[in-house]
Amino acid sequence: MRVSIYRVFMLSLIALMLALGLPALAEDGASDPLAGTSWQLELLGGEPVGGDSTVTLIFGTDGSIGGNGGCNVYGGGYTVDGDSLTFTNVFSTMMFCDPTSQQETTYLAALNEASAYTFDGDRLVIVYDEGLQLVFAPMTMLDGTSWQLASIDGAAQVEGTTVTLSFDADRASGFSGCNNFNAGFVIDGQSLTFDTVASTRRACLDEAASQQEQALFEALQGATEAVIEDRQLTIRYDDGKELVFMAVMALEGTSWELTRIGGETPLADSLVTLSFGDVGRVSGSGGCNRFNGSFEVSGSEITFGSIASTRMACPGGRMEQEQAFFQALEAAISFQATADVLTIETSDGQTLEFAAAALEASA
Repeated sequence: MRVSIYRVFMLSLIALMLALGLPALAEDGASDPLAGTSWQLELLGGEPVGGDSTVTLIFGTDGSIGGNGGCNVYGGGYTVDGDSLTFTNVFSTMMFCDPTSQQETTYLAALNEASAYTFDGDRLVIVYDEGLQLVFAPMTMLDGTSWQLASIDGAAQVEGTTVTLSFDADRASGFSGCNNFNAGFVIDGQSLTFDTVASTRRACLDEAASQQEQALFEALQGATEAVIEDRQLTIRYDDGKELVFMAVMALEGTSWELTRIGGETPLADSLVTLSFGDVGRVSGSGGCNRFNGSFEVSGSEITFGSIASTRMACPGGRMEQEQAFFQALEAAISFQATADVLTIETSDGQTLEFAAAALEASA
């Protein structure tokens, strides 16, 4: 369970970073040494962070923050003036995750009460509530993240293929466009190395995909450095060559509103929604009835289980639209997601397009 919770929170964190446009590694900033830095909470008011929760804090270069409170993804703004530090408009998602919820509530309240900061060696110390402290350690941003290939040594991903790479604990895995693969990895700061890559043995459909797979595996074996910046992961190898990946947005904890189905705009008097829970469950409104079901994601592939719904009758074509929506979900095979748009492709070539629903504000 610990690995599962950790993975969910990190994927949710990448989702929030995309939404806020945050870089994940430190950048130089003469007037704001916090800009672009990433941290993991160690002590909350003098007490160690409890249980399996991981609490993070990421400072953007545009005055924004993001992170995970141990249960929910949060965001907001911040202001630095000398050694003074204040946070503003802190908001979060609203999942309940006992027993970490009380710790998260205390943490978010501490951010709202923050007044100053300092560095203690490589630790960040934030002072709140007349002397209490939040103590953070620097954070490495690979564990629990997922990525999709953009280019290999300047050459774009072969058309018709989807190459993915995910990191979980000390193992990396993915899909080469032809085969599933995995390898151990070690990261130390920005230094990154992989063990021998193991893969399945399926033949690629064309020569270009086969060459891309070989180039990918050779690049991973020669990796020396990883940099995460501006929504992308760059893995450097062979004295300056680069693998470039774009962040894959996690679906867990996100909500969406349908904007097009099969190329058509939904009926004006219907609101079709889709919300992803954190335990493989999905729910929403078909524009007439409430529904729920299960979902599974592997890289950019997605499948939904049978959809169960209420049984209200609705006029004006909403029933037909709803049925088409449910059938499209059950035929889903792949997805692409950004902070603002979710696109789901079906086995018969249909497309469902969604716009992101707004996060709820934290009190």
